[in-house]
This record gives sequence, C-alpha cells and structure tokens, in this order.
Amino acid sequence: MLCLSQIQKDDTLTANYKLTANIAFDANEALEDWDGDGSPDGVTPDGWSPLGSSTKKFTGDFDGQGFTISNLYINRSSSYQGLFGYAQGSTITDLNLTSAVVSGVSYVGSLVGGAYTSASIDSCTASATINATSNYSGGIVGYANNSTITSSTTSGNVSSSSSYVGGLVGYNYYTPVTSSSSSVTASGSQYVGGLSGYSYYGDISNSYATGVVTGTSYYVGGLTGRLYYSDMINSYATGNVSSSNNYVGGLTGYSYGNSSNLSNITNCYATGNVSGRQRTGGAIGYINYGAVDSIYATGSVTSNYNEVGGAIGYINRSNISNSFATGNVSSPSHTGVGGFVGSFFYGVLSDSYATGSATGNTHVGGLVGGIHGHSSYTTTIQDSYGRGAVTGNTSTGGLVGYINNGSLAFVDNNGVCEYKNGTSTTCSDADSNTINNTWSNTYWAGLGSDPTPSLLNMP
Repeated sequence: MLCLSQIQKDDTLTANYKLTANIAFDANEALEDWDGDGSPDGVTPDGWSPLGSSTKKFTGDFDGQGFTISNLYINRSSSYQGLFGYAQGSTITDLNLTSAVVSGVSYVGSLVGGAYTSASIDSCTASATINATSNYSGGIVGYANNSTITSSTTSGNVSSSSSYVGGLVGYNYYTPVTSSSSSVTASGSQYVGGLSGYSYYGDISNSYATGVVTGTSYYVGGLTGRLYYSDMINSYATGNVSSSNNYVGGLTGYSYGNSSNLSNITNCYATGNVSGRQRTGGAIGYINYGAVDSIYATGSVTSNYNEVGGAIGYINRSNISNSFATGNVSSPSHTGVGGFVGSFFYGVLSDSYATGSATGNTHVGGLVGGIHGHSSYTTTIQDSYGRGAVTGNTSTGGLVGYINNGSLAFVDNNGVCEYKNGTSTTCSDADSNTINNTWSNTYWAGLGSDPTPSLLNMP
C-alpha cells in the first residue's frame, strides 16, 4: 500500500485492486515509514499520501474484501485528503478503516476526499477523527458528486472551521445516501449535519445519525444541514443539535423545494434536543414547498428569537400530515412559538398533534404559534390538536395563537377548537376531554375515549 501511495503512476491509478489481508500502520504515526525511504518519519509527519489528486485522479476500483486498515494517518496542508484523495468513476467496496486520523484543508474524508462521476462507495465503515480548515469534510467522504453512497457506516469526530460538514459526507451533490449511518460528533460553521452537511438533489433513505451536531451559522440539522430538492425517507436522528444562528432542526435545518419539485420527508423522526435562533424546530427548522408525512419529534426546543416549533419552526407553502411533537418549546421573549409549528404560511396541517408546552411573548399556540398570509393564501388545519400549556403575553391560544385576517380557511377539530374564517385568537377547549370519534381511524387510535389520542403507523 505504501509503495502504491508513493508511486502513483498513471497505470497504478487506473488499475483495479483487492485487499487480501488486514493492514495495521503503527499506532504512533511518528514511528511509521510513510514516505517509504526505509526509516520512520519522526515527529509531526505528513503521513499517508492519498491515492489520486485533482490532477492525477484515481479511476480504478478497490475491493477491501471485508479487511481492515488500521491507524491511517494524514496531516497535510492541502486539499483532497483521505485514503483516496480524488476518485473518479471508482467503485470502492467492503473496506473497513479503524482509528483513522485525517487532517487537511478542504475535501477531507477518511476514505475519499472527493468522489466524482459515478463513483460508488458501498459497504464501507470508518472510525475516524477528521479535521478540516475549509469546506467539505465528512466521516467517510468529504465531497460526493454524481455518485452513490450505500450501506456505509462511520463513527468518531468530524470538525471544521468552515462549511459543509457531515458525519458521513460533507456534501452529497446528485448523490443519494442509502442504508447508511453515522455516530459522529459533527461541528462546523454552516451546513452541518449528523449524516450529511448538504444534500443537493441527494435523497437520504433508510439511514440514521446518532451524534451531537453543533454549528455556529445557518443550516444545522441532526441528519442533514440542508435538504435541497431532495427527499428524506425512513430515516432518523437522535443526537442533540445546536447553533447560534438560524435554520436549525432535529432532522434538517432547511428543506427546500418549489411548486414543481417538492422536497418530501416521510416516515422520519428526531429525538434530540434542539437549540437555535430564528426558524428552529424539533425536526425541521424551515420547509419551503414540501410534503411531510408521518414524522415526529420528541426533544425540547429552545431559542432566543422568532418562529420556533416542537416539530417545525416555519412552514411555507407545504402540507403536513400524520405527525406529532411532544417536546416543550421555549422562546420567552419572542414571536411565533408553537407546540408543533412556530409560524405557518399557506398549506395544510392535518391529523397531527402536539403535547409539549409552548412559551413565548406573542403569537403563541399549543399547536401553531401564528398563521400568516391573506385571503389568497389560506391555511387549513384539520383533525389536529394541541394539549400542552401555553404561556405568552399577547395573542395566545390553546390551538392557534394568532391568525392574520383572512388567512385561515378552515379549522375543524370536532369539539376541541373550531375556527371558520374567524379572527378569534383564543381557544376555549369547551369539549377538551375527548377527541370526537368522527376523525379518521386510518390515522388515529383512542378516538372518543382518550383526551390525547395517538397516531397509528408511525416510524
């Protein structure tokens, strides 16, 4: 392996390889002969020279055959760092890395710094410490472009002073992530996620993240920092998530779509506590043109600014169904605080509920903090309830805290609270002991007898 790393001629970078035994580099990197000159490199070595670079790409395949490479060490002040620096069209499969330490500038990962043009990462694992001083760092792949990541797992730590930081992959551009997981502690500036920093046309399915995620700027999420024209399906995150800025969520900080290309989130959940600034939610910080079905969030949500919700901070032109939140939500001095969603502009919320408390200043509701818009952009809430304590100074309600004139088309809760084109901002809960059993038993259990009926078939 070291000879291959040092030679890196055209014929070696295009050939296919199979690992036939475990490889263990010295646990003390100073005692390893990384440069192949016959003697240890000494204190603060550069370490392994990655296979492939931006000028000499690795285009072959590599089959690890289930074997393990231990104690990989890289400490270089340049980009494209990893066992493979730059892999184009390569299939890298069935390889395990343990106790890897990789440091570089940008495009930094334990296995691959940058994967391009139909590269495939399949059935690989890594326990690693990754450090980057610029963009694109991940536990296994720093940056993936038009590639695939499947059945791969990572643990350890990924940190950067910059953006696009992910427990598994820093930036997956037109690259789906499937059946993969991360138990990495991830920290960076913006676009930071427990699994992926930024998913750009990169669906995430059957995957999860369990690590703590910390950012200092926008777009921070337990699973992915930002979801852009992408779907999230059958996935979850359990780590606590925090940022000192906006767009923070237990699953994703920001989910973006448009009227012709929705961003869909289905059968997903988040259980970690979430703290952020504006547009912070237990599952989603902000969703634009999306369809959300069967999600839930159970962690507490805290903020020092507006638009904060137990499940979603801000909903814009999106439909939400069959979902719930149970965590307490707090932004005591600010506007738009809801047990389920902080602020809602145009869409439908159906068969959903919140049981956590909501504490804010104004526009505070047990289910929705505030509904905004006008008569041409109406919002519908149907067969949904809020049961937590609501505390605020003005515009507070058991169901909805504030309704902008004409923006609410219809709220039907069959005895819990009703609004019909009304301007009332309070909820009397006149018949709050039970939920009317006319609600759909396709979604609900305990109708007519339980004051807090549950949803069926949740992830």
